[in-house]
Amino acid sequence: MPVGVGDPIPDVAAEEERSPDDLVIITNKKDAATPVHYVLNGGEAYSLKPGFQQKLDANERWTIEFDRGSRQGTARYGLSRGAYEFRVVDNKWELFKLSFDVTLDNRDSEQDFQAVIANEVVTVPAGQSITHKSKVPVIVEFDRGGGPDSLARKNLNKSGTYKVAVNADTNYLDLYAETEPPNKGPLATATN
Repeated sequence: MPVGVGDPIPDVAAEEERSPDDLVIITNKKDAATPVHYVLNGGEAYSLKPGFQQKLDANERWTIEFDRGSRQGTARYGLSRGAYEFRVVDNKWELFKLSFDVTLDNRDSEQDFQAVIANEVVTVPAGQSITHKSKVPVIVEFDRGGGPDSLARKNLNKSGTYKVAVNADTNYLDLYAETEPPNKGPLATATN
């Protein structure tokens, strides 16, 4: 089993216990210069600082409206289960629906890696990798190799490749990010 390089993906914090499958997640890109202002369901106004997110119940119906800025008018979209990110493109705010293509890389190992993803047991055979596609961040749960006290729960909230390797500090299995996410296009449909 290979030894991980760098810091492993952190475990999911206790406040993130709710499954992303039950949510609409709105984020403001971390490197945005300013907060973005928007209205949900024609009612309450919100301001979202760079790097922050708002989580909404996916079982409810959501409409978002925001001023694109630079006299570009107002955008209005219906939101469904999944993750969205505000970004400035051509000097105006755009809302992007994110997708998550997560590859678990077990190519350097001689042992299978088992995990639970979206409530299903997934096996990544030794010497291979698998890719999981999702509209929400991917939660991966697995036994690090130390029994019931060593269970891990990771929130893979960026597309990319995650290497299965041994954490040199703990001698248990862990996941390590290898790549950055691809850039996706803005939402294409608006609701009236």
